[in-house]
Amino acid sequence: FFFKAHAMMDDSFKIPKKRSSKKRSIDDSASGEAGPASSASSGSAGTSSKPKKAKKTKKSKAATNKSYSASSAGPPSAADVSKLLHWLSRDRLENLITTSVTNRSALAESDLKNALPPDAKWRFSSASSPGIIKSKKASDDGPVKAGKERVNTGLFDGLDTVIMTSILQHLNVKERYLCCTAVAKSWRGFKTTIPGLFVDLSDESFQRKEVVIGYAGDYTKTENMTAAQVLALLEWVPDLSAVTALRISTRDSCNPNTCKAIIKKLLAAKKKAKKSMDLEKLVLQGPKIYASVLAEAVKGSIGPALTSLALLETKHTKQTKLAEGGVVDLLRTCRNLQELVMPQALVVEHSTIRAHLSALSEARSGATTLLRVLDMNHRGSSTWGADRLRFSEVADIGKFAPELEVLNLAMATGIPASSATESIPTPATFLSKPMTELPRLKEFGVEAIVKRHIWQAAPRYATTSTVNRFLSWLLAGMPQVESFNFGHGETNMSQKEQKVYKFPTLPGIGGGDDDMSLFWPSTLKKLSLDALLLEKDAFKSVHMPALETFLLKGCGPHMGDIVQGMTANHQNLQVGICRITGGTGQTEYHKRNKAIHGVCLTKMELPHLFDPSRRQMVYVALGDEAGDDSELKLEVQR
Repeated sequence: FFFKAHAMMDDSFKIPKKRSSKKRSIDDSASGEAGPASSASSGSAGTSSKPKKAKKTKKSKAATNKSYSASSAGPPSAADVSKLLHWLSRDRLENLITTSVTNRSALAESDLKNALPPDAKWRFSSASSPGIIKSKKASDDGPVKAGKERVNTGLFDGLDTVIMTSILQHLNVKERYLCCTAVAKSWRGFKTTIPGLFVDLSDESFQRKEVVIGYAGDYTKTENMTAAQVLALLEWVPDLSAVTALRISTRDSCNPNTCKAIIKKLLAAKKKAKKSMDLEKLVLQGPKIYASVLAEAVKGSIGPALTSLALLETKHTKQTKLAEGGVVDLLRTCRNLQELVMPQALVVEHSTIRAHLSALSEARSGATTLLRVLDMNHRGSSTWGADRLRFSEVADIGKFAPELEVLNLAMATGIPASSATESIPTPATFLSKPMTELPRLKEFGVEAIVKRHIWQAAPRYATTSTVNRFLSWLLAGMPQVESFNFGHGETNMSQKEQKVYKFPTLPGIGGGDDDMSLFWPSTLKKLSLDALLLEKDAFKSVHMPALETFLLKGCGPHMGDIVQGMTANHQNLQVGICRITGGTGQTEYHKRNKAIHGVCLTKMELPHLFDPSRRQMVYVALGDEAGDDSELKLEVQR
């Protein structure tokens, strides 16, 4: 701008040039005796030559930039590609290879970048150049550089974006939302300036929780977020197309069409950003999750990218129609599913566990599934007589899901659901074939093998030999199990029925009619038994080298003697006892015998170990159970 203005000036407004004495002498010698005219002409020539020289400099700079960009626009090296592959998971790589083979096209750098998880995309530039350019903040190994990246955020001004992101990532969605709306005006920009802050919207932080003190003891009452509130949250999220995990929660007052509107809004945002549906986790919660909502998810092609699917607090009714094929239809599209959480009632209502696992296998063209977690007893979901899963169906789980690591069942038995009044049959009738081995299974649990409720009939319990057959059959199929939870269960009767029928005796383990002994795996770290009548010497000669926690709940009057006897082989563990029970929180055995609720043998510091389902079931160190109740209640509240 200066040179252009200088050239357009009139001669009378020209600024005199300052020359060094050396340069002036050369000009004078060159001009000789030419006088002022020649010096003026030489001066005008000097002024007119500078703009030309400036234009030449600009062109040279542009040429230099072009040559630099051309030299840096080469194909990415193997080292650059390896940096990308380091951040890609197995399922994402499998999808890339499958797509490449199907489309008969080679993988490009853009494909690798698009497959990166949201928390890793910021490490690489989004430039259109083919080379992989690492961001200046991609490496967090070095110290924080001087200089502020934000203003008016208090002591956080001097923090690097990488560190600030790591701090906020430790918060749940509600806490992040409050940071961006209710802390300070300067913090409101975090939702757009910090990448990946609202990518995972699947936690339950927006639930309203309240501790209620009732006749059955203290319990936590939760109230779900409405579907309309979820829709409002999605409208507030800065980049809806980047969301990879979502929770759609409902109440009784919600409209199922709002749930479908949420799925449609997410799909529209992905299409507008020219992205495929990459939702990895979907949680559908509440009574208003209808089969039409699942059909909308199938229509929106949500299934292929899902790695986690959870159906919580859902029921099959005449309105929801969930068990009439809606769940199975969605599973037929989930070829990458690794976690499946759903009520057991949906599995056994109109179909079997084989049908659900076969649907997942069908999504992978008949290959075995990638399933690692199968939880059908999420937080002790209620089960009724018709919700019983046959052990014969459990035997085939390993054929469809050999990589299973977690398996939780609510109620399992050998009795068909149609024969509710029959007694438990002989194990030989339904355990004739061995359980398909699950070599990677680490956690297993079954809450009960008998019905909880019965009307106008006497309860029917299993025998000790039957329980032994159950346990031996299960343990043979899971050689590397680390956490094993088994409960026989108890049947509740009304006061009127208790006058007519009597409670049978609970079975035990070990001994029995055929004197069958149990072989507990050496890999066991946690063993929990519930509602059994154990003898004093049931675990007399048992040694589990990896044991960290041993729980007995409602297992007869010898529980204290059992855990104290086990301390001889497990001297590094501490004995705990629980006596605080009340109301309907007690089992029928405790009501009749007024016994302690449970005992434990654990590495954890007591009294921090307690049953999360009820706050009053706290385990304290043996010898302190007769202490001041006020101090114990204070510890529970903490």
